[in-house]
Order: sequence, then C-alpha cells, then structure tokens
Amino acid sequence: MQLAKIFISRNVLVTFVNTDFNHQRLNPESSNKIRFESFSDGLPPDHGRTLKLPELCQSLLKHVPPNVERIVENLKHSAINVPPISLIVADGVLSFTQQIADKYGIPRIAFWTPSACGFSAYFHTPLLMDEGYIPIKGENDQSRGQLISCIPGMTEL
Repeated sequence: MQLAKIFISRNVLVTFVNTDFNHQRLNPESSNKIRFESFSDGLPPDHGRTLKLPELCQSLLKHVPPNVERIVENLKHSAINVPPISLIVADGVLSFTQQIADKYGIPRIAFWTPSACGFSAYFHTPLLMDEGYIPIKGENDQSRGQLISCIPGMTEL
C-alpha cells in the first residue's frame, strides 16, 4: 500500500487488486486516485488460511491467475475518461503476472516484498531440504519446532 501511495502522490491512478479475504481486512475506500478490485480465493470465509497453508496455496494457484487476468482485461478497456491499465506492479512470487503482461502488452515490475532474511530462506530452500527441515511431513515430524541453524549468515530461526 505504501508503494501505491507513492504512485498516487505522482498523480498516477492506482488499482489495488487483492483477494476478498484480504480486501475485507484492509477495509479500503476507493477514490478518484485509487481503485480497489478483489476476487474470491476459493475458500469459505471461516477457513483458517494461515493455519492451513497448503490448502490456501492450492486454492490460490487455481483461483488467482484467471481472476487477475479478468481484472486486467477489464482495466485494459476502462470506461471513458479513465485511463487504461499501463503498468502491472506485482509481488515477485506472482510470476504468472508476466504472462498476463505479455499477453496484453503491458509492462510489469516484480516487487519483492519479503525481507532479506526471508529472501535468504527462500534462496536456501535446497539446503533446508537437504538438512531435512522441509517439507514437513506431518504433526509428528522430528524437525517441527527445531531451530534452523544451517543458513549461512543468519542466526537461528
């Protein structure tokens, strides 16, 4: 949202796209400088998203790409006196947005939101797998709750 505010301060019309679940948590208000679009992530409102991450990821993989493309299609053909979409700024994890940008001839910027610590953990995924920390095999997995100390340059996690 902070990046959106920077664009708005430069008189750029921003459309902030999110899932319905996150949209309701933000409780945003549209204006003549920022619009909000949202779509279903395919899960019921009472689903424990952060507690059931595998289910959330599966649902997002299924529902996010087609819904984002639908929104981009609509924004490409905006109403009179509203400029059409001219740039996609997407979380770096949402790599599918490059295909959408290419399809509609819109430039895309991948905005990496995790911290340096988070990036390092992603980068060292093969090491974490080799050390047996991931994937977690279930509730009784021996690695659950253990401190991770194998990532170079990082203190224990």
